[in-house]
Amino acid sequence: MNHSGLAGRIPLNKFFTWSHFHHLNLKKDPNYGVYVPVKLHRSIAHNSNTGEGIDEVNSLIYQWMVKKYRLNLADLTTPPTDDDFFKLSELIIAKKTKVIEYKRKSGVQPKNKNLGIHLTVPFDSKDGKRMDKKRSKTGLNWNNYVLYKTGLVNLGDIKENRTRNTNREIHKIYTVNLQFSDDHGIKLQKMKNHMGLSWHDFILALTNDKNPGNRKRYI
Repeated sequence: MNHSGLAGRIPLNKFFTWSHFHHLNLKKDPNYGVYVPVKLHRSIAHNSNTGEGIDEVNSLIYQWMVKKYRLNLADLTTPPTDDDFFKLSELIIAKKTKVIEYKRKSGVQPKNKNLGIHLTVPFDSKDGKRMDKKRSKTGLNWNNYVLYKTGLVNLGDIKENRTRNTNREIHKIYTVNLQFSDDHGIKLQKMKNHMGLSWHDFILALTNDKNPGNRKRYI
């Protein structure tokens, strides 16, 4: 889909969940842009055709990228230029470290679709520990936590919450084991498919969402 009348997209960073693609309106090529959080992208009204608000939003995005990727760069006193953004991109690529591969986009399928959803979903250690910390604050096991975050159950409706967590860090990979009934499993799978995400990214997105229950409309 074209954005603001521009022909295409040439990203300077990678897509991530809940991001928008923002065209930077660079002189070298107007199709260059970056993926930024939706809230940041909407924080300043701007128009890629007229240039209105572009310098302001680009400045915010530049500062966000420096902070997100922990780059040692001085603050700019003027709106960022083409060279500023290309330098950012080069530094981000140079800083990227090799991580242990794990199943993500391809693959994590229910073991038996006729008996509900049975999943073992792997995450890298950093994401796994962060997610489990958020889950543990609710006092819910992983099954109930996922159902609660999607709005399929309310806290007051949970009668059984026995925790059978055997999740642990193995070779820098953290696994989340899930098992749902036919009813809940089918609804979760429809929701995941509607959002166009893998099971990995679906669970990751739920953990990052501060508003549980706001996806009932997808069912």
